[in-house]
Amino acid sequence: MEEKVIEIVSKITKINVDDLLNNKDSDKLWDSISHVEIVLMLENEFGVSFDENDIAQMITLNRILNCLLGKMNQR
Repeated sequence: MEEKVIEIVSKITKINVDDLLNNKDSDKLWDSISHVEIVLMLENEFGVSFDENDIAQMITLNRILNCLLGKMNQR
C-alpha cells in the first residue's frame, strides 16, 4: 500500500520518490489543487472515503499513510 500511495503522490505532485521519502513529515510539498487530486485518487484506488477532518489532516506523506491505513483497518 505504501508504495502505491507514494507512486500516486509522486505522479500528481511531480516530486520524485526519493524527495518524498526524505520529506515524509514535511508539509507544503504540494498545493491545494494537488491535495484534492491526491485525495480523489486515493479514494478511487483504495475504495475508501475521507471526511473533511481527514482531508484537512492529510498534509504530509506520513499523515496520508496513517489516515489511509486507519480507513482500511475500519473495513
